Amino acid sequence: MPILFSFRRCPYAIRARLALAECRIPVTLREVSLKNKPPELLRCSKKGTVPVLVTDLGQVIDESTDIMIWAVEQKFGRGSSLVEERAGSLAWVGRFDDEFKPSLDKYKYHRTTDEKSREYYRDRNLGWLSAINDRIPAWVDRRSDSLSLEEMALLPFIRQYAAVDPLWFQSLPYSWLSDWLDQWIRDPMFMGVMKKYPFWDEGSEGIDWRPWAA
Repeated sequence: MPILFSFRRCPYAIRARLALAECRIPVTLREVSLKNKPPELLRCSKKGTVPVLVTDLGQVIDESTDIMIWAVEQKFGRGSSLVEERAGSLAWVGRFDDEFKPSLDKYKYHRTTDEKSREYYRDRNLGWLSAINDRIPAWVDRRSDSLSLEEMALLPFIRQYAAVDPLWFQSLPYSWLSDWLDQWIRDPMFMGVMKKYPFWDEGSEGIDWRPWAA
């Protein structure tokens, strides 16, 4: 069975777990402490970050979006047009990661020594929120017969952003955004993906992880 090194609250790990769960791919889950990284994680990936997936063939995949694409390949078959379409959609996600995440971190972990105010970093991402709001109707329409990697990839970061100041977030003039986030947070699959597990003991195999079967 594939092995997934993960950390529950890491948004990159959340997006990987969500794609694996939606594609119904069981893995051996190893929840790790990022303050005390296990040697096996570092042997698998020198980056020392999560998520890291070790496939049943021994391939190491240590980028969250690559894990998402791998999950879709397992579900629909390598080289299928659907896989190519989903992989292509992640180019937009790459821009999001490069632009949204740095401002999110400054907003969420703002320090008095920062050059700009918390509100400055908050507002830098309003353009992204507007763009996401405009895409949500298409994501919702496609859910019945396909998976939106864009949607799953962005969700953990929007969740973090909203949690900094929930009342302010709910007041935003984006009619789809708050409802979309609320529906995801209450979704049984997402709640299974976010279930808390103890840190992995290197003397054990890990958790047989199948959140859709809970």
